[in-house]
Amino acid sequence: MRCWNPADAPRLHEAVTASMVHILRWIPGTKFEEDVDARMSRLMRFRSAFDTDGDLAFGMFDRDEQRVVGGVGAMR
Repeated sequence: MRCWNPADAPRLHEAVTASMVHILRWIPGTKFEEDVDARMSRLMRFRSAFDTDGDLAFGMFDRDEQRVVGGVGAMR
């Protein structure tokens, strides 16, 4: 688990797209229509907030950091 980076956008996009039915069950209104560039912009905002002591958003990855397995955040 570590802070999201904009370079994680393709892996995040793949994970969200593959898990659409499961995610909607728990997080209604999730934005599946976002493309990779939109996800990258979101991750840039997450990173900026993290670096300025704002909200904390973490990506969860497999050991090789090749696959996104989840995410978690702590909001102020």
